[in-house]
Amino acid sequence: MPAEDPDPYLDAAGRLAAASGGGDGRGAAQQVAVLALPPAAAIGRLLVAWSLVAGAALVVEPHPQALVATAAWARPTLFAGDRRELARLAAEAARFERTSVGGLARRLAVVCGRRAEPPPPFGRLRVLLECAAAGGGSGAAEMDVDAFFADRGVVRFAAAELLP
Repeated sequence: MPAEDPDPYLDAAGRLAAASGGGDGRGAAQQVAVLALPPAAAIGRLLVAWSLVAGAALVVEPHPQALVATAAWARPTLFAGDRRELARLAAEAARFERTSVGGLARRLAVVCGRRAEPPPPFGRLRVLLECAAAGGGSGAAEMDVDAFFADRGVVRFAAAELLP
């Protein structure tokens, strides 16, 4: 089996790095991605390439059911998951905003007029990579998830847009 051309993965990784603020030599140590996909899968290869381009840490969760909990712990700048995982991540990020001391301080800053927009989820999530999954969610829930992340300035990519 011939080796795949790495250029499409590096090009896509460059787009992700630009969106996440990595790859420019500044703040590279702060870049973190969380995934529950094997690195041999196409999306896994893309995220390995992104971590190299961005100088980022890559947290691989071996148990997909623990992916969102791992993301809350790792506070990633990039999260890869299917639609259901994105909905669970949005719910966890909203809970984090309501209950954390940092979230309370940020809400107080918004109320006092010192910050006009909500902070990124978990303080630094900037990019979502939505992977295809079997089945789908309801349209109403999808709109809420989209709005939640868009209101916080999170850039969303569909894996199909980036993968060769």
